[in-house]
Amino acid sequence: MTAPAWAVGADQSVHTIPGSLQTPQQPPLSWQQVQATGQFLLDVFIGRIAIAFGGIEIFGWRPLDFLVDWGEQRIADAEEAFARAMNAQGTATFANSQVTVLTGGALATEVTDGVAVNAQFNEASANTLVGFSTRVSDGPGAGYFGPDGTGKAVWKKSGGLWRRHVDIFDTPLATDYQTVYVVMSTPPDNPYLGGDAYIYLIARSNAAGTEFVWARIGNNDLAVGKTVGGTVASPWVTTTTTTNAGDQWAFIVGTDGDDRQMLVKQNGVTRIDHTDATSSALCSDAHATVADHDGSCTRYYQAGVGSLAADRAVIIVPFLDQTRPGELDLWSAADREPTTY
Repeated sequence: MTAPAWAVGADQSVHTIPGSLQTPQQPPLSWQQVQATGQFLLDVFIGRIAIAFGGIEIFGWRPLDFLVDWGEQRIADAEEAFARAMNAQGTATFANSQVTVLTGGALATEVTDGVAVNAQFNEASANTLVGFSTRVSDGPGAGYFGPDGTGKAVWKKSGGLWRRHVDIFDTPLATDYQTVYVVMSTPPDNPYLGGDAYIYLIARSNAAGTEFVWARIGNNDLAVGKTVGGTVASPWVTTTTTTNAGDQWAFIVGTDGDDRQMLVKQNGVTRIDHTDATSSALCSDAHATVADHDGSCTRYYQAGVGSLAADRAVIIVPFLDQTRPGELDLWSAADREPTTY
């Protein structure tokens, strides 16, 4: 199998960033940034009015006290959205995306018959992801994860109950040593007045999307775990983190030290380093390892992405809104040598 046409040549170091991508240029102020300024001022104004009304006392009681928290959250959300719009995030994320695509191709060229695939979400707005024909969903709610028509994969809200989608890319990788990347232009929503929303990086999956290992990225937490028989198990390990606009995330499975070692990196910094001692979906035999392959073991080579929106209250009424997972500029997966981590 040959590497894709866009892949970096085999002599290109996986650690070398092309010079043209090292320094993104600051663009002029866009119309979207002008609009963001107006929206910021409006949201702050509304938030401060809510805080003022929430502080009104009637015979020593504050019947509208809940408006204080709502107003403070609206201001915090406005500040975050304004910062994203004003820091030329689009340009920086585009540069990160191209580096990620190139790096994935370089990794694959190191492996015999190695495969590198990516989805850049530059299609028209839709409720499904191009290249991901298998979707497995659960949860009582509704909503979709798909391209928004501007080069991002986003959650499209519907109702106020939680919903999760698992999307498996059509083309499988070639080995047990895999890396799955995303560039996240917008982090998952803060779980204020609601549950946590997540993006999942999926590796070593079967074609049906019911057996795989995952790295789960939230607004302020990160975890690694597995799904077996379509059931999401409790995480093996969880840690706190801060997810930012433009972050590059990598889920690395299998190393020279142990084929069950898994690392999660945020912008190149290792946040989780975990070695699973039980089952990590290498084979249909739950306890098989790479070394145990005897010809009867079915290996899982698919990769994918998962999205979960959680139930969220509007003011004090529950289940009227959804907490959204992050927005993605790019998803990519590649085979790699165990040493390239």
